[in-house]
Amino acid sequence: MKYKILIVDDEKANLRLLDRVLSTDYEVVLAESGAEALEILVRDSIALIITDQRMPGMTGIDFLKRAASIAPNSVRIVVTGYTDADALVESINSGAVYKYVTKPWINSDLKVTVHRALQHFEVLRAQRNLQERYTKVLNEVDEARSSFRNLISALLQLQDPAAYQRAVRVNEMAIDLAQIMELSRAEIEKLQLAIYVRAILISGDRASSNAIGNSIDHALREVRRFESGIQVISDIPLLHEVVSSVRQFTEKYDGSGYPCQLFGESISMAARIGSIVTAYDELAFPAHESARTQTDDAIEIIQNAAGTVFDPMIVDVFCSLIDARDEASSHQDLDRVLTESVIAVV
Repeated sequence: MKYKILIVDDEKANLRLLDRVLSTDYEVVLAESGAEALEILVRDSIALIITDQRMPGMTGIDFLKRAASIAPNSVRIVVTGYTDADALVESINSGAVYKYVTKPWINSDLKVTVHRALQHFEVLRAQRNLQERYTKVLNEVDEARSSFRNLISALLQLQDPAAYQRAVRVNEMAIDLAQIMELSRAEIEKLQLAIYVRAILISGDRASSNAIGNSIDHALREVRRFESGIQVISDIPLLHEVVSSVRQFTEKYDGSGYPCQLFGESISMAARIGSIVTAYDELAFPAHESARTQTDDAIEIIQNAAGTVFDPMIVDVFCSLIDARDEASSHQDLDRVLTESVIAVV
């Protein structure tokens, strides 16, 4: 299949000459004005546009700028018979023009320029196709992670409703925190999945933990159970990053944690965020109400651990988030009281 080239010139002699030079190798479409050429671009797929610069009503560069919005994938060349360096440089820098050809042109040189322009067209097309495939793969991976997260969430809800409610709360805080920190959608998806995976791996033994207490035997059983679960999901390629983050929840920012004594930003972002929101939730919403820590005290505990256990930058953002949440909650409570008072009076 031949490449389709659109040639635009108000002088018919130039159109016929360019048609003769290029029509043996390419499918040539002719237009005598920019307006006519724009109509062609709407209905035809054009690989290369060649336009004269000096035309009545619309200059070549003005036409190409408008053509770029209609046919952004077409390569654009302007032919000029006079020196207009500023306009040409600006049009090339803006991407409206790939190259310019000066009059009078040499046919052999013009053919080389056209050939190179079409090579450029192919490179751009290959890049677009690659980007489209890459985007499609990323979307499929995101969908797979989302589906797996929904599955894990449903299983957790069946296995341990209390652990499920905790994971939901932790996820809500983690998502708010991640959005404030401007994490990408994919990073937030990994963070959510890591929280749910960790929740289901450590759930199930809480009831027996309350009865047995913090015995060494029970702690060892929990560790073995957790590691067994990690080994099972480690075989799923899609979850390699998530599994790594789940294991890093027990790492500490100063490197004194376990299992790998990672420190600072060598700990994944998901683990650094997840460990903070999980610790706060365990303080503010423990299994037994009698062990509950007031919000201000829980925040103080988290802040005191900044730089040692937790990432200090994330701690600052998290504390601001909790303050904002508390303020919003106070306003809601006040509105509710006022509303109830008005209803009572009426």
